[in-house]
Amino acid sequence: MSEGVDNTPASRAKMVLFNGSVKLKICEAVDLKPTDFSTRLQMGSTKERASQMIEPYVNIGVDEMYVAKTTTKAKSVKPQWIWNEDFTWEVHNGQNVNLTVFHDAAIHDEFVANCTIPFDDVKGKSDFWIDLEPNGKLHIVIELNASPQDVEEKTNVILHSSTEQSNFGLEF
Repeated sequence: MSEGVDNTPASRAKMVLFNGSVKLKICEAVDLKPTDFSTRLQMGSTKERASQMIEPYVNIGVDEMYVAKTTTKAKSVKPQWIWNEDFTWEVHNGQNVNLTVFHDAAIHDEFVANCTIPFDDVKGKSDFWIDLEPNGKLHIVIELNASPQDVEEKTNVILHSSTEQSNFGLEF
């Protein structure tokens, strides 16, 4: 992935829980593929036309807890969507940041792609492109402001997002 991410087998063998502040910037996404549902009425099969069918947003979570989401981006002529949105929140005993891209649909938002970033794989401030499953890449900047600790408690999340309503906070 990048120099800021330690993805060695030794780093994955030990479960480390993170306590502290997380700053995350969702920069942009490329090469997202449309869902079958979003292209069901499409005539033709060019990749350019298909990628125009996606109106993506990114859900951010810690372990199984929802944290925030980006704004929805409009259909694009080229398969690139730019957010440059910043999020900051506190984590207590967290293992992973989960990023999931959805297509904003009229009836039911559709899964597009996702990734999981273990806190113990991030070292300080990291700027990198991460591969999404099943398709696409997401450019993020993530900064952790505390040391991981080996403790076993339920994850707690407190959100303070610059793109959400001001002073909006959630505690789980």
